[in-house]
Amino acid sequence: MHKFMLNRVDGESGAALILALLVLTVLTVFSMAAVNSTLFGLRVSNQYKIEQSTLYEADGGADYSAQLIARALANHNAISATDSASANITINAIDSDGKGTSDLEAIIGGSTAYNALYTVSSASPNVKMNFLGDTVKIDINFIRSRMLAGSSSEFASRYEGLGSGTSGSIALDYQIDSYSTNKNSAITVRAMYKCVEGGGRCL
Repeated sequence: MHKFMLNRVDGESGAALILALLVLTVLTVFSMAAVNSTLFGLRVSNQYKIEQSTLYEADGGADYSAQLIARALANHNAISATDSASANITINAIDSDGKGTSDLEAIIGGSTAYNALYTVSSASPNVKMNFLGDTVKIDINFIRSRMLAGSSSEFASRYEGLGSGTSGSIALDYQIDSYSTNKNSAITVRAMYKCVEGGGRCL
């Protein structure tokens, strides 16, 4: 059996190996920090996109509700079959007083003001919408009707974007709460909708 002898070269003490290991350790630490920073940035960016999407969904629910109110008022406070036919939209048709008019139609018509039965946290809000698996719950409340003071020129120029009319027009004020939620975000948009009546419709 042959025996191999390893002789240390004169002056070599292993310092190069130690230095190399230290440099490798420092580079590893910096690399991990860079990876963690990148992952954190991606998580923040992803959460921002989710919250933006949730906001857009809640805002879309508020916009839909304003149009729903306008269409119902033009239809003598009745919710049309077109509005209730969508697979992604559920309109609460409960008639709690048994008078043949749904609670939502009574709210839109102004015969019922704030109704505590229908809130964005209840199982059955006034309107429920689905956007790609996300849920939007909508609560519509009639606040008041009032006479609008002002000159006819103000309304003729579509003052405040409400439409045209004459002094003494009637305004119907509504509050819309639109709540969008998913597993990572929840946002409520509150919108005030003003309908200026003109021939049985909103101007």
